[in-house]
Formats: sequence, structure tokens, C-alpha cells
Amino acid sequence: MTLKSKLYIYGVLHTLVMTLVVVSACLERAVFDNGHLMSDVWFWGTLADTYLAFLLLALWAIYKERRVAWQIFWVLGFVFLGNIAIGIFILRATSKLSAASGLRAFLGDRFDD
Repeated sequence: MTLKSKLYIYGVLHTLVMTLVVVSACLERAVFDNGHLMSDVWFWGTLADTYLAFLLLALWAIYKERRVAWQIFWVLGFVFLGNIAIGIFILRATSKLSAASGLRAFLGDRFDD
């Protein structure tokens, strides 16, 4: 199995799992119905950890995307959709690879569209 295939499968699973988790959580309780978490120090630690990771991925997306509109789109996607947008970005990055591409191309080559 090629690296491209493995990354594609991961991107699909990443997006599906996160979409299912978010939909399932929303069916149980509204996202803004979590006031009790505001006093929990682990909530704030987890939130900081998550958004610092989103920042790192946003910097990666800004590097990979040549067009400012795409850069803004991905940063906003990561902020508002989190790992769902990250999974979709992984699928986009994977779709740009040739079958023989390696990890360096996935991580570093910029998009030409």
C-alpha cells in the first residue's frame, strides 16, 4: 500500500470519526450548554492544548496554500470545525500527491492551484 493510500485512509477515518463524535455530542447536549466546565482547570488545559495544536496546523496550511483566500479558509475552518477541518485538509493534501510521493512532499510541497 502506498503512502498516499495510507494518508487518504487516515484522512477519511479522521474526518468520519470526528464528525460522528461531534454529531453524537450535539444530539445529547448543545455545545453552549457546558457552563459547568468553566470552573474546571482541566477543561482550560485541554482547550489550550487543542488550540495550540490548531495553531500549528494553521501555520502548516498557510505555508502549503499559496492563495490567501485558501489560507484564511483553512484557519477559520480549524478554529470553528477543529479536527473535522483538519481531516478534510489532510484529504486535500493527499489528493495533491502523486502515487510515488513521499512524506516530504505531503508535509512540505506547496499547492500550485
